[in-house]
Amino acid sequence: MTAPQIFVDFKKGEVNEIRSLLRTPGLDKDPSKKKEVLKKIVALMTMGVDLSTLFADVILCSRTKDVVQKKLIYLYITHYAHASENQDTALLAVNTLQSDCNDDDPMIRGLALRTLCSLRVKNLMEYCMKSIATCLNDKHPYVKRAAIIGLVKMWHISPHKIAETEHVDKLYDLLQDRDPQVVVNCLHALDEIKFDQGGILVNKKIVYHLLNRLKEFNEWGQSVILGVVARYTPENKEEAFDIMNLLEDSFRNANSALVLSVIKVFLNVSQSMPTVFEQVVQRIKTPLITLMAAGYDELCYVCLCHLKLLVQRCPTFFAQDYTHFYCRVNDLTCVKDVKVDILIDIACKSNMGDIISELSEYVTDVDVTLARHSVKAIGRIAFNIPESVEHTFSTLKSFLHVGIDYIVAETITTIQELLRKYPELGEVSSDCLAAFRNIEDESAKVAILWMLGEFGAKTEDSAYAIESFVESYEEESVIVKNELLNSAMKLFFKQPGELQPILGSLFQKALQDTTNTDTHDRALFYYRLLQFNVNEAQRICSTPQLSVTRFQEDNALELQDRLFEEFNTLSVIYGKPSELWVRRLVVEENEDDDTPEPVRKISQQAQQQA
Repeated sequence: MTAPQIFVDFKKGEVNEIRSLLRTPGLDKDPSKKKEVLKKIVALMTMGVDLSTLFADVILCSRTKDVVQKKLIYLYITHYAHASENQDTALLAVNTLQSDCNDDDPMIRGLALRTLCSLRVKNLMEYCMKSIATCLNDKHPYVKRAAIIGLVKMWHISPHKIAETEHVDKLYDLLQDRDPQVVVNCLHALDEIKFDQGGILVNKKIVYHLLNRLKEFNEWGQSVILGVVARYTPENKEEAFDIMNLLEDSFRNANSALVLSVIKVFLNVSQSMPTVFEQVVQRIKTPLITLMAAGYDELCYVCLCHLKLLVQRCPTFFAQDYTHFYCRVNDLTCVKDVKVDILIDIACKSNMGDIISELSEYVTDVDVTLARHSVKAIGRIAFNIPESVEHTFSTLKSFLHVGIDYIVAETITTIQELLRKYPELGEVSSDCLAAFRNIEDESAKVAILWMLGEFGAKTEDSAYAIESFVESYEEESVIVKNELLNSAMKLFFKQPGELQPILGSLFQKALQDTTNTDTHDRALFYYRLLQFNVNEAQRICSTPQLSVTRFQEDNALELQDRLFEEFNTLSVIYGKPSELWVRRLVVEENEDDDTPEPVRKISQQAQQQA
């Protein structure tokens, strides 16, 4: 006999047929038929069919001893009880659920409590709290787990009511429960309920109790416990060493989450001891690199993001391991990008030659993102290490002849950035101008124009290059037009005879340009400045450029410190502190608020937009 088909196309009028079946007098006497009807209801609900009109009929079927029927009915009730038209009817199910919370079978007790707390009906909170208080003292661990999670659900409905009860203290008591999963649930619940106070209150007694029981938990439970331990600040150096010695064996675990959790504990407990912190970095370096090399792509990326954060804090410790960060052919693009970033940070006098040679191999890679990033990386190495400038400029000039437009464009942009720190090497602008043919990249055009303005006197045919840009003025973007005005003014004072007619033509086009106010006003300003006083115009436009020693991105020490505090979280992957990407739901209780509902909704939307 074949089983009936449950997931089939919905037919018009089928809801009425199901209602008739539920109201059949003899349905309770035929458990198999009743079970098939309930399965059909859940199947249609899963397919997105609105079955909320059956709510009262399903509740009348809830008194049954069959566990499968109970699960199906409770699943339906949980799905539809929060609907406004069913909230009053949901009271009919409370008596059955409360009765099941006292059942002899712990699975029934836990299932009933979980369903009762999932109704999401504020009017039923009083009934839920009574059952939670009873089940928190239940002997069976499954029931206590359901009660702990149910308490968190109630907290989301009404935080103030939960704060006024003694249940939070009960959660602290349950940290000593014999069941490991109960303890883990308590840690999650306390972190959620006391989020505004910084999570669970961590003290020496709790930390030592959890660490002594660490072997009783599975790997994920250990990760949760270590996340709590990482917030604890040891009272002295001996205590810090005790914690690290206790967790030393966990570095050999194959679970990456556990290894990263142990690393976070090591880093946090040694934060205030610089010498010990350096030893800790040396100790955790090998496990992290091993995880990176042995894991799959996603794990490799996670490990690399954490390694990048460590490298920014202690670059010299990884200088000898630079070969581990060479890109492999089958690496994902995101993995290659992070590896290149790490190579920039760990480059030093002893390894810069090898790293620049390796990055040069990536420049002709079929991956455009990697190729452009590699060119930038070579420039950043020269920016950080003055001893590498000669080798770097020689390498970059070789890229100008590869014949690939995006590589030439990126090379020109990189050279322009380097000339801001090393202006004495301005002769290289001639090579850039010679390679700049039919390049449409906007940033490369701006870079060429900047070099012509700064080093045009050392560059052959600089006036003709400016003239070609003036001829194609209408086709250029706003940023290129603005830079063209700046460069033409600077070059005019170095080669006035050649630039005077070109600058006049440029002014004529720019002053008639009504597509952008900034460009028009800039041209008008330069024109009137020349009319007013040529010497004063030269003083303003030809001011010597200050040498750039650091880029703004290198000064993000505060961001690095914030990310270091959130080690082993998504903040490290995103490169942003949690407050910038986590949106926490704020529960507002308006029991005594007489404001009409539409007005309240408009007010809430305005507050969210603000």
